[in-house]
Amino acid sequence: MHSARAALALRNVVNYNQSAWDSQAILRVLDIPALDLAQGAHVAVTGPSGCGKTTFLHVLAGLERPTSGDVIWLSQSLYEMSESARDRWRARNVGIVFQEPGLFHELTALENVLVPTWLQNLWVEARLKHHARHLLLRVGVRPEAMGFALSRGEAQRVGLVRAVIRQPPILLADEPTASLDAANGFAVRDLLLELTREYGATLIVTTHDENVAAAMAQRYEIRDARLDAAIVDATARSEPCESVSHP
Repeated sequence: MHSARAALALRNVVNYNQSAWDSQAILRVLDIPALDLAQGAHVAVTGPSGCGKTTFLHVLAGLERPTSGDVIWLSQSLYEMSESARDRWRARNVGIVFQEPGLFHELTALENVLVPTWLQNLWVEARLKHHARHLLLRVGVRPEAMGFALSRGEAQRVGLVRAVIRQPPILLADEPTASLDAANGFAVRDLLLELTREYGATLIVTTHDENVAAAMAQRYEIRDARLDAAIVDATARSEPCESVSHP
């Protein structure tokens, strides 16, 4: 897809990694001549395990420099920035939902949501605390619940709230439903779509979950390091969860 109003542009991105099985072998993981996405796009990236989906997200987030090429988000070239400038840019512009939420068990759900803000600013304004509390209640998690007491689905929803609390223009999600049962998988999928639509964020999800992939307006599959694009009907194969907040 090419767009004159692209929020994301990849140009000649190539990435090689050392083989995990053969220390002498170098594998081509990504080979993407060009990719353009408009602001607010909802995109699924599929492909077999080990095909490069996570590497692709890391390159998009500025976490892993490609062997060659560049990633341009919102007219800013990530790999012309210094590493510290790229870190600051990511903190302002990118929310990331990981397959494992990585919560602190000794903190409450609310505290887990606010940890990144504490680390950046050493304090949290009252407005943000109120917003975090509101979002947690909206997704069916008690703000005072301790991390160790959360179910797997609740923990993933806390991780999602943590990623969107500052309404970043970019949300990247790496296999966000991989360890969830069907009901929680539908709930997390619906929340990803609902929350990003509300403030117009670009959403890119890597997934093996057909229910997630089918809900996205655009879909790419990584094959032999390349992205093959297909436009899918976002309503054809996807059924909403009966209750997003309380699966």
